[in-house]
Formats: sequence, structure tokens, C-alpha cells
Amino acid sequence: MEIKYSISPFELKTLNTREMRDRILIEKVFAPDEAALTYSFDERFILGGIMPVHKEIKLEPADEIRQEYFLRTRELGLINIGGAGTVTADGESFTVGFEEGMYIGCETKEVSFQSADPENPAKFYITSALAFKKYPTVKITADMVSNNPCGSKEGASERIVKKYIHKDGVKSCQLMMGINSVQPGSVWNTLPTHTHKRRVECFMYYKIPENDFYIEVIGEPEESRHIVIRNEQAIVSAAWQMHFGVGTCCYDFIWAMAGENQEFPDMDVVPMTQVK
Repeated sequence: MEIKYSISPFELKTLNTREMRDRILIEKVFAPDEAALTYSFDERFILGGIMPVHKEIKLEPADEIRQEYFLRTRELGLINIGGAGTVTADGESFTVGFEEGMYIGCETKEVSFQSADPENPAKFYITSALAFKKYPTVKITADMVSNNPCGSKEGASERIVKKYIHKDGVKSCQLMMGINSVQPGSVWNTLPTHTHKRRVECFMYYKIPENDFYIEVIGEPEESRHIVIRNEQAIVSAAWQMHFGVGTCCYDFIWAMAGENQEFPDMDVVPMTQVK
């Protein structure tokens, strides 16, 4: 399991491009027949990709957790961005298709993943946060997702925020998860920019063609930095820093949050005139 340490606003100012990418960016989310996971010291988030091709992949405990099984004191959310696959949680199997999801509660002892077709393998993007109360394991289908249009065509920011795991839907201890889908003809998202001082948020970008990319603006409003993100790469956004960005095309990204509360609008908006 890869480790990503917390980064302070003071340190960010001192980093060159390579150093910043090493500290913040997860360059390879999916690897065939592997559980490629990253442990972030920000809210002790675990995120990454599970891509079974020719074999079943089991969710194994890691030294960073030091529990008898992975979900002993953790909950897990996942969204599949590949072909159909099967997730088995304590003996119960669920078929999960493209952009379907799941919530798996803490104290679930055995979790495994398989693909229906090795020529079109499943790509399970997972996020996990600490949890100390068990909520039911649920498969999340399209009709269970809350779709919230926002932005505008005039601002090139038309998008749909899709909530999979949230306070008013599928229940969790602290994890929230969903998809932000930037619509054709638009390229900007998360405007006006803001911070989540009471929560950490992570993002995984996909549906980006090979020759395109996304630019995430991070840091403090008056000390901004940027990072170039390509298809199926992810970052963890520290609670203190703003985040917004623009792509060379439209794109989707999976977001997940954990922290003090599950109030989705609980953010501190930064006036765009303040950004430098």
C-alpha cells in the first residue's frame, strides 16, 4: 500500500512540480489483477483501484491498518467504471455494472472482487474511511442516485453532481461518495471555489482521452498552485486548501469526503476575486 503524508500550506509553497506530484497525485489508480491502494494521513483515507482480470481479488488487511481484517473499523464505498463485475461481501454476491456502486459497512470480514469478462474487466474504484458503527451493505443502482444539475452553459460549467452515499440516501458513518459529470461543451467545475475545513475530499478523474488532461487549482487562495491530472489518476485535497479546475475536454470524476460531518453544503466559499 502506498503512503501519502499530509501536506501543509507552508510546505506546498516550497515544492517544485515533481515534488508536488509525488506528494499529492496518485498516478496509477488501476493495475491488472491488483488492489492498488493508497493510504493518506488526511482523515486516514484509503483510496484506489481494484481491477480483477483473470483472478479473484480479496481485500486483505495491511500493516497500516493493523486489524485482523480490512473493514474491522472501516467502511467502504465503491463505484465501478469498467465492465460488469461481482463483489462478494461475507458470502453475499452483488453484480455491479458500469457506474453502479456499493456501500459496505464496517465489521464485514471478507470482501472479494471478480470480473464477468476478462476482455472487459471491472474497474472498482474504492474509498474507505474509519467507522465504528455498522450500517447495512447496499448495492447502489442508477435509480438510487440523487442527480443534482448545477453550473451553466454560459460559464462552460454545466455539470451534474450525482450523490451515491450521502446523509439523505445510502447511510454511512462519515463517508460520502458520488460522481461529478461535466457535460459536453463545458470544462470548468467546482465554481465558485471553496474549502472543506471540516472534511477531506479526494477525486479520481476518468473519461479523459489520452491527449487531454485536467488542471486542478489548489493551495491557498492568494498562493495558488496547479497540478495536471490525466485519465484515471487521483488526488487527495487537504481540508485547508481550495480546489477547482478546468479540462481540455469534458470529463467525469468520482468524489469522496470524510470528516466532521455529512452536511453537503458545509463549505467555505472563496470569492473568485481573491484567487491569485
